[in-house]
Amino acid sequence: MMMNSCVSTLELLARNEYLRNWIGILAVVVTVNWAVAKFLKWRRRITELDGWIRMARKERDNKVHPVLTLHKSTQEEEEAYPLYSAYETRELILSNKLDIKDNVAMLAKRCRRFGRNEGRVNAITEEFYDEAHKTACDMSDKPLTAEDAPPLYGVPICIKDCMNVKGACTAGGMACRLLKKDEADCLTVELLRDAGAIPLCRGNVMQVMMLAESVNRIWGRTSNPWNLNRSPGGSSGGDAALVAMGCVPLSACADGAGSIRIPASYCGVVGFKPTSTRLSFKGCMRPRLNDRQGVGITVPAVMGSMSRKVEDCAMFLKGVCVPKLFQKDINIPPIPFDTQQYECTKRLKIGYFYSDNYFEPCPSARRGLDDTLQKLRDAGHEVVPFQPPTDGWDAYRVFVGIMSAEGNMRSFLEAVEGEPMVPEYNTVLHARLVPQSAKHLLGATLGARARHLFENSKQISVYDLWALVADLLDMRTKWANAVEQSGLDAIVHPAIPIPAVTHGMSAEIACISYMLIGPMLLWPTGVLPVTTVREDEQHYYEDCPEQLPRNQRDHIARLTAKEMKGSAGLPINISVLTPSYKDETCLRLMKEIESLVGFTARASAYKDY
Repeated sequence: MMMNSCVSTLELLARNEYLRNWIGILAVVVTVNWAVAKFLKWRRRITELDGWIRMARKERDNKVHPVLTLHKSTQEEEEAYPLYSAYETRELILSNKLDIKDNVAMLAKRCRRFGRNEGRVNAITEEFYDEAHKTACDMSDKPLTAEDAPPLYGVPICIKDCMNVKGACTAGGMACRLLKKDEADCLTVELLRDAGAIPLCRGNVMQVMMLAESVNRIWGRTSNPWNLNRSPGGSSGGDAALVAMGCVPLSACADGAGSIRIPASYCGVVGFKPTSTRLSFKGCMRPRLNDRQGVGITVPAVMGSMSRKVEDCAMFLKGVCVPKLFQKDINIPPIPFDTQQYECTKRLKIGYFYSDNYFEPCPSARRGLDDTLQKLRDAGHEVVPFQPPTDGWDAYRVFVGIMSAEGNMRSFLEAVEGEPMVPEYNTVLHARLVPQSAKHLLGATLGARARHLFENSKQISVYDLWALVADLLDMRTKWANAVEQSGLDAIVHPAIPIPAVTHGMSAEIACISYMLIGPMLLWPTGVLPVTTVREDEQHYYEDCPEQLPRNQRDHIARLTAKEMKGSAGLPINISVLTPSYKDETCLRLMKEIESLVGFTARASAYKDY
């Protein structure tokens, strides 16, 4: 009966053209109203977020810092102020050769002059100058002896904008986080304060912290202090720039896939990522909606540091690997800093490789590694070739596959809660809209590496995701077996195979495959500068493309050749890798390389007005 009624109604509609037209008009009106409502809601959200951004900038700009006016100083005096390392700062304070208060005041002035210079380096998000000066005054009133002083006593530091600092706003480059003030320090900042460190400011980061740049809609773009047209890397680019400029001797950061080591390499400073499960992420924000980042368990981020001297990164690890860490985060293995391992002088067996077969190093990177290896041989170490059991193609396939498994950048877009993504993400955003059937064709036009990235950045099933996780575990087994069978203590290899790229090119030139090794294996790894690009090295195989592997003669290689033009003087870092929980051995070898190489070049472009 009901079926007959439905059929009759359909027949009526079919015969009644007038009624059909009205239904069509009604459908159009409903659709238009829905679209307009959606657009107006989006516009209201953008207006709201823009208001929060203006409010945050106004709050920072209107904040009064009396410490900046305590002692008058000229630009020349601030530029010429000695750039003490964290170790030197502590030693000078304890020997009464450096006043804690004066040092904090002068570094605050350097931060304001060089770190806040918008349109120049622009590296700072929030400033804690007067809070830092008060802490310095308290320390000065109660001086400690060398025996009683903690590892970072009196050392001014900067804090990455993903680590909670009481009273500050941990935004991670996302406007939707601007209204919430941190109620307490994250565990790492708490431990650093206990270790005597004095937070001075925050470094700028990449929006959502998932690209090797440092730009967001709140604080703008950070530039490289060696060349303002170049990127400082990311996501901790602001921190790297501040360390490179001598605004602070040490920065506390986080590294998940190179966020410490990429900017350290681009800015010519030391960067160290500990064993991925050795330090706590407790109290830190994660750049996802409600801080829920599920795939982070596969390649976890970890706290680490940047400095101008390796010793300072060792001091950082010594300062946070204390009983309080293990008491307040029971998931962290109770492994204090092993001074004996760090200070050990026995000769090491060191493996090396020049290429991961995905991205050939530029001439400067190859020369820097060559020179370093020779100095290690001359120092008596056994230096042998090492054949990585997996290469950069494997690293990108597994890493990009896992991080893209949800499809269409869903968690990233959810994280910003309606805020537009900055243009630096355009390449990634547009790639997600390309049908999978067209990605192979597009990749064929741009080359094997682009095709590899396109084909692995897609939404996949749970079964395929777990297959990638199985590949990741297999990768860890292969590397562990290879290192064990070779009897290696450490591996030395290129860090970033090219110098800092120009702004916006990080998504175009996929050159971070070397950076993925340590995080994917969960091993400690660090980078340090060893040379700079020479005038005659500003090229990349354009005159002899046949020297590149056939699967690298592509669009990325052509872009790299363009990027090498004008790169003279930019720093080149190398990377040191050791097995899990051999952090002190990694730092020990980095310190020895630092001593053997004697890298002394310093950034200066940030001083030019």
